[in-house]
Amino acid sequence: MPTLPNPKWERFCQELLVDDNQTQAYIRAGYPSAGANRSAARLMDRPEVAARMAELRAGRSERIAARVEITQDWVVDSLVKLHAMALEKESMHNIRHTVVLLGKHVGMWPTRPAEVKGKTLSDLICKTPRFDEPGPE
Repeated sequence: MPTLPNPKWERFCQELLVDDNQTQAYIRAGYPSAGANRSAARLMDRPEVAARMAELRAGRSERIAARVEITQDWVVDSLVKLHAMALEKESMHNIRHTVVLLGKHVGMWPTRPAEVKGKTLSDLICKTPRFDEPGPE
């Protein structure tokens, strides 16, 4: 997606990448501070602005991952190691946290309420292999 046709919208998106603060990005983009919180939220509700932000964030994530050589395998391996360390220390908080992150990664449960609305429990259960089951070779 090319830059947005409205220069202030584009500036808002670029500023939002700085600190992920919609209100401050709105003000830095040149909009008035009065009502900035509500106005920034309305601006983010615009499909073209939301799409541009998704594109910019994806590009940033790809650049960062390439620069520091982070892959999904590396993240999962690190979480598994952290989980093992948490088990050794019997840190229930860290055990739960690593399990939640690994579960989200393999899509065991939705992360957005809209994905849950109107679905039954059986609709939400993901058919993924457990960690103790052999995966596809």
